[in-house]
Amino acid sequence: MLSCRSRSTPPLIGVCVGTRSTLLARVRHAGRFAVSVLAQDMEAHAMHFAGRRNDTLQDLFEPCDGLPVLKGAGAVFTTDLVQQVTTGDHVILIGQVCSMAHDKAARPLLHHAGQFKSIASPDSCSPERQHRA
Repeated sequence: MLSCRSRSTPPLIGVCVGTRSTLLARVRHAGRFAVSVLAQDMEAHAMHFAGRRNDTLQDLFEPCDGLPVLKGAGAVFTTDLVQQVTTGDHVILIGQVCSMAHDKAARPLLHHAGQFKSIASPDSCSPERQHRA
């Protein structure tokens, strides 16, 4: 994994967690959380964490700045919890990014309209579309 820095001050990331989630209590207690961005080849992981348990997935996590992150993730962020916003049956956790790492070769796993998708390679886009990014 390669480290990178954000030019935003302060760099922030937000996640939504159900109010009944055991994760919420853990994050509140620790005052920190990590985010792992799944790589394109991690569909089995996505389904596992969506509630379709997959017993073939073992030893999934490794430490990063003292927080668990998914091994093989395309990117990881570690944060300090700076704000919580309760809305309905969820809490939006906002964290100030302490560290970031990413695998430049990894492509993110996307899910849209009930299907996994991928981002088109910049090489496959027309020159006009490449300059929009």
